[in-house]
Formats: sequence, structure tokens, C-alpha cells
Amino acid sequence: MYGSLGAYLRVQRFKKNLTQEEVAKAIGTSHSMIGRYERNKTRPRKDKLQKLADFYGVDIEKFTKG
Repeated sequence: MYGSLGAYLRVQRFKKNLTQEEVAKAIGTSHSMIGRYERNKTRPRKDKLQKLADFYGVDIEKFTKG
């Protein structure tokens, strides 16, 4: 559907009209790391993935499916 975890994260952020900085602050990381996640340069650790899922109000399974 989205093609990648990064694309899904970006869509979720856009749906909430948030900046990378706002998401980063909410989950305790840097905006540059959010950018890396969204560009598929790195994958979030499980704890950050759970924080992202909670923040966006989605089941973590949405993030872990290919």
C-alpha cells in the first residue's frame, strides 16, 4: 500500500500536519532521525517504533508488515 515503512511514517505525519521536529520531540529523538526513518536510511528500534505507533494511534503491526 505505502511501499515502505518510511513512506507510511511520512503519510502518518502529513495526516496530522506535523513537522519532523514535532514528531521527534514527542518520541524523544532528533528531527534528523525522523528524516532518516522516513527516507528508509535506518529502521527505528523496537522501542521507538512502539512510540511512533502510540503517537500516531495505530497498531504496531501496521509498521511491522512488509
